[in-house]
Amino acid sequence: MQFNLKIFLMKNLLIAIILLLSGSMYAQKYEKEQYLSFQTGLLINNANTTGIRTFIEYQKDFNKNWFYGVSFDHSNYFSRSMTDYYPTPRNLDIVNFNTYYKLHLYKEKVFWTLGLGLGAFHAYWKKENDFGIVLNADVTLNIRLSKKVILQTMIIPVLAPFNRFYISPQSINNDDIMRAFSAIPIGIKIKL
Repeated sequence: MQFNLKIFLMKNLLIAIILLLSGSMYAQKYEKEQYLSFQTGLLINNANTTGIRTFIEYQKDFNKNWFYGVSFDHSNYFSRSMTDYYPTPRNLDIVNFNTYYKLHLYKEKVFWTLGLGLGAFHAYWKKENDFGIVLNADVTLNIRLSKKVILQTMIIPVLAPFNRFYISPQSINNDDIMRAFSAIPIGIKIKL
């Protein structure tokens, strides 16, 4: 496996950003609620690729129903999607800064989070690397299991089995734009 300086720098930049943000959060005189979110599922993109998804995000409240987060989404190629043309095996790494609004459905126990984000992606396919900017939209159903643990899943289970959609104007492998979405997401959000 060949060492790639761009990949090395991008991943270390992500780690530095997360460490700097988390360190500055603890230095404040008053504490807002902070969370760490972990999700898995599938990530499907427009290159007919389905990948196993690993998602992690640091989140912090900045108002009663508003909060922001820094996320890292990764997928490893698993299989082709259910379309006719041959897949282009593609691994994706996506780093985003997100802003969310909490929409309560039932008190503090069940709520949706509606979010928008901007970031960067790295796509690895056919031994080539592509980088670009990416926008995302997110709607996640949250079910509080305890004071510190929240279950996160799809918008509406069974009817809409996804929660996050990515789009980028960057052309990859002669596709017009890069598009991807999460499928059958499940995860937990832990209050720090």
